[in-house]
Amino acid sequence: MAEYARYPTLHWLLTIIAAPVLIITYVHSSFTPAPVTNVGDLLEMYWLTFVFGALLSVPSYVLYLVVFFLLFERIRSSLLLKGLCNVFVICCAGITYWLFNGSAMPMLFLMYVMAVVYSSALLKIRPQAKPL
Repeated sequence: MAEYARYPTLHWLLTIIAAPVLIITYVHSSFTPAPVTNVGDLLEMYWLTFVFGALLSVPSYVLYLVVFFLLFERIRSSLLLKGLCNVFVICCAGITYWLFNGSAMPMLFLMYVMAVVYSSALLKIRPQAKPL
């Protein structure tokens, strides 16, 4: 896989895997009594949030690939590149959640932002070859 597609793809996959875990953890720990006590219910909730999160994030992922491709050759600092891409992805997620405008959207958005930042911290962008 080309480097310009490797990082965004892994970042997207880690984010859509981690966000449902954070959402379930928040829901399970915030309410008394816990709304979900059965492990089977937790797995169902995970798969539901995973599938819908993946489907809703596909347009953002495509835009992310384009933006990363444009910035990859222009920005040498991997930290700056990751930061700009995180801001872009968070803005895309914010627009998506704003379009749905439900009562749980701020909490879902916060969990998604945390997943974006955590997954970005786990990944490395390979250094670019410097021209001779």
